[in-house]
Amino acid sequence: MIVRRGGPTLPSLLRPVSVTFGNFDGVHRGHQRIMRALREQAGAQGSVVVVSFYPHPVSVVRGISIPRIFDLHENAAAFERYGVDVLYLLHFSEPFSKLAPERFIHEYLLARINADVVVTGPDARFGRSGAGDVSLLRSELLKVGRRYLEVPFFEEGNERISSRRVRELIVAGEVQKAALLMGHPYRLRGRIQAGAGRGRTIGVPTANMRIARELVRPAYGVYASTLECEGTVYPAVTNIGVRPTVDGQHETVESHVLGRSPGTLYGKSVRLALLAHLRAEQRFPSLEALKTQIQVDIAEAQRILQAIGIMK
Repeated sequence: MIVRRGGPTLPSLLRPVSVTFGNFDGVHRGHQRIMRALREQAGAQGSVVVVSFYPHPVSVVRGISIPRIFDLHENAAAFERYGVDVLYLLHFSEPFSKLAPERFIHEYLLARINADVVVTGPDARFGRSGAGDVSLLRSELLKVGRRYLEVPFFEEGNERISSRRVRELIVAGEVQKAALLMGHPYRLRGRIQAGAGRGRTIGVPTANMRIARELVRPAYGVYASTLECEGTVYPAVTNIGVRPTVDGQHETVESHVLGRSPGTLYGKSVRLALLAHLRAEQRFPSLEALKTQIQVDIAEAQRILQAIGIMK
């Protein structure tokens, strides 16, 4: 997959070219339905292009910070997994937010990308004050002999799947429900850092990383998880929080990797998938009580990971 950050034109694309645009944070099952429609329109030989925006438009237009489900790298990996050929990232600035919707269609979708067909959901809005909608999109494309396809919302249990709902579930620690809506696990990317070494002193060494400031915060607590490094996936149990039992002050993400010393991971980039929330973070009366609970957590994580085929 080609990733292009802005620029007046894209490289020559195999035709037909099918295009969509939006934030697609988390690339959930509703987004995936659009990706499938894009590929159907482009065919096996054509090109699928996703136009996405960074930062989130709401943060620019309304001044409201919207935490991301995935960072740009994880979102891009998901796009590639679902058949996207080109990811065209546009910086969403205040001047860009004032672009007339007709100009967005003609300058970006047509002049820069030369779209044969544009595919969106029913709620697509674009251009100054969100004035552009699917009706305008359809009519402007028709004027130049191009096509528009509307893809219906995706629902799960009579509930529309949305990035907002996925964020709410992650904040509540309901990562299994979030994964059901996304069609893949909730993942974090980061680099393993050396910690204080307290885990090693109680027989549970950990690989430590931090959550990027821009990302949604999962509920603090303990999770059954996997840690992927250099193409290998390791079962793990992960604690996210401030470690109240040892009077911790800062948020940490600590993963006890089952079957590998975390020392071999230091400095390496990893993907952490949170698969199930085991319990909330809590303060224990002593380190001995904490050690006992950690062994319970490890056993429960192993049971869950065995049940879903991660461990034998």
